[in-house]
This record gives sequence, structure tokens and C-alpha cells, in this order.
Amino acid sequence: MKKFLILIVTFLFLLSCGAGKSSESSKGNVEEGTKELSFMIWDKNQEPGMSEIIKEFEKENPNIKVKLQVIGWDEYWTKLEAAATGGALPDIFWMHSERFYDYAANGMLMEVDKGIDEGFKHFPQDLVKLYQFDGKQYAVPKDFDTIGLFYNKALFDKAGVPYPDETWDWNKYLEAAKKLTKDGVYGLAAPLSAQEGFWNLIYQNGGYVVKDNKSGYNDPATQEAIQWWVDLSLKEKVSPTQKEFDEVRFNLMFTSGKVAMVQLGSWNLPAIEENKEFAKNVGVAYLPKGKNRATIYNGLGYSGSAKTKYPEEVKKFLTFLASEKANVIQAQYVSAIPAYEGTQQAWIDHNKDMDLKVFVEQLKYGVIYPVASNGGKWRDLENEIFAPVFAGKVDVKTATDEYAKRMNEMIEGK
Repeated sequence: MKKFLILIVTFLFLLSCGAGKSSESSKGNVEEGTKELSFMIWDKNQEPGMSEIIKEFEKENPNIKVKLQVIGWDEYWTKLEAAATGGALPDIFWMHSERFYDYAANGMLMEVDKGIDEGFKHFPQDLVKLYQFDGKQYAVPKDFDTIGLFYNKALFDKAGVPYPDETWDWNKYLEAAKKLTKDGVYGLAAPLSAQEGFWNLIYQNGGYVVKDNKSGYNDPATQEAIQWWVDLSLKEKVSPTQKEFDEVRFNLMFTSGKVAMVQLGSWNLPAIEENKEFAKNVGVAYLPKGKNRATIYNGLGYSGSAKTKYPEEVKKFLTFLASEKANVIQAQYVSAIPAYEGTQQAWIDHNKDMDLKVFVEQLKYGVIYPVASNGGKWRDLENEIFAPVFAGKVDVKTATDEYAKRMNEMIEGK
């Protein structure tokens, strides 16, 4: 009951703000006969790019206006859930793969025309399928991200260690980290992080997170990979401990020069580039390989509300968002790596000091972000289960066996 009341209060707040509500053509500054669509996103850094896309869309569709609203990630899902409960979702909004199942399964999303771009033929097909439910498409692919190995060139030069390249495997990774660990600097960062951390190693080692709606955490290859990652701090001492990461996040340890290497998603680039002098000394390399080469990749989608007052106008905007033109704008404004094939060059070229093409090239080794029903629930359980492991209080096999059992129960809806 308490949660329900909170949702209602939040919903009323949204109504008072006008969020999640299509505007009538005769209200405000919108001209008579013009339809206004609401469009909600969570990343302020991408607002200029999204605004430019809207501007170009409105030029081609003068009778449709799109009103952009940016709400931070922490509030975004709370407000979206409240709006969904009240039947007042924004007309268009960003969707994340982790939350997609819940919205699609509950009939919240508009089915997307599969004929767009002749079946999204210019997009990574795993990314297209990521937003399908019961054989229907419910989002237009927006962008993709991969995980790269960021390294501090100045610390490598000081230690006389060659920069990482495509030949690096886990052994070379550890060997270099040992040489770099000195004078108060750690060689690398191995935090309790799934997407940017041990998920990549799981697939490099031949394991898996989830397959055919079954957890892969009790698979020996999965457990071996997590053990190797945990050992980097607890046994090899080449990474700060999780306790230290709890005090200073691992990306900040890298930008402050506390660690020489860190695995980060491409979305971290704007934060690193904020310090221009530091960024000049940063390089990006492929993730070191294990038995296989792999990087987790994910991507956002544009979804429409199933209950929008303006379905035809929403379809027009979704079709434009899937166009090559809209994706080129994303690249030019460095909003994200656009998903449309061949539109990434402007994003790569915007920074000549880092080898940003690595993020795009790694897509050929990409493993799509693991998803299954109730993803939000079993992801929330992750820290509870793994925190004692990274603190050295519970062994990897005990924790992963327990996690696999509880994860399977959640996937089955128990």
C-alpha cells in the first residue's frame, strides 16, 4: 500500500509538471492543428544531440512538435513507473534493456513497425532482437556501447611498460599490472562490477551469465573467471580492494592516477575528457583475451507509449530516429556511438589522442548484454551476494551457486 501511495503522489506531481502528457494542439505556444509529443531521456550530456535531431525532424514535419524532458537516471525509472501506473507515459522515451521486459510484458509499449529500414537491416541484429518480446519489436535501436581498457600512458612510461595492444591476454594483463603496482599506484582496477568487470571475463573464459532463461553462475567456467577477477585484489594485490572502491569509485581512481588501467564502458568518455590535460595521456585498448576475445555490448532503444494520443505522429518520429540522418547527428554531437551501420566515424574522430575506434571495432567480438525476465530483481541481488566474496569472507563457488539458485527462482517468477 505504501508503494502504491508513493506512486500516486509521484504521478500527481508529474501531471502538475506536465511530464508524460501529450499537449493539445490549441494549448500553450503550439499552433492550431499541431500535435505536440513528449520525449523523455535521462542523460543531460546527450540533450544537445537529441535537440538537434528534434529540430531536423520538425523541419520535415512542421505539424508535429516534440518537447524534450531530461530527468536524471536515479529519478527516471521511478517517474516512468509512476507514469505507467497512471496510464500517462511520455509519448516517446529511452528504454534500457535491463528494464525492457517489465514494460513490454505489461503492454506499456507501442509495437514498432518492423518495416523500418527494411527490418532494421543497418543495425546490429542482436541489438534489434534485444527489444523484441513475443516476436514483436518494441523499440528502435538508438546506440551501442562496448567495454574498453583505458590506460594512463604517463604511468606506463614511468614504469617502462609497453602499452597494451591486441596481443594482450590475461597473463600479459597481470604481468603488466604487477610492474605498474608501485609508488602508491595500483596496476589495474578489479571492482565489484558486472558489465564493466567480470561479465566480460566470464564470456572470455567460455562461461555465461544467462542462457535459455537459466543462470550460468554455477557453470565452472563462469566461476573460474570470477575467481580470477577477485584474486587480482585479494591474492595478487595489483588492484585496490572493494572497501577502497566503496570509498572512491573505480573510474575516479583512474582519473586521479591511483590505478594505471581500468575497464570502462564507452559512455565514460565525456567524464574523462572533462580534464583535458589528463585525457591527453589516456589511451584505449582492446580488452585482454582469455580463451576467447569478448566484450559486453549493450544499447538503448527509443520506445513509444502504447497509450499515446498520437500514434501516427509517434510512428513518424520513431522512423526518423532510426534514419541514417538522425544517427549521424548523434555521432556529430558525441551523444553516443550511433547504432546505424557506418555512422560512427564522427564520434571516433572527435578525439585524436585516444584510439576510440577500438570501441567500434570490438563490436565484432561483442556479447549482447545478458537479459532475462525480472532482470531488475536479480541484478539488485548481485551486490548482496557478491560483496562478501570481494571482501574475502565467502568463497566464489559458494556465492555463485547460491546466486544461480536464487536467480533462477526470480526468472521463473517465484
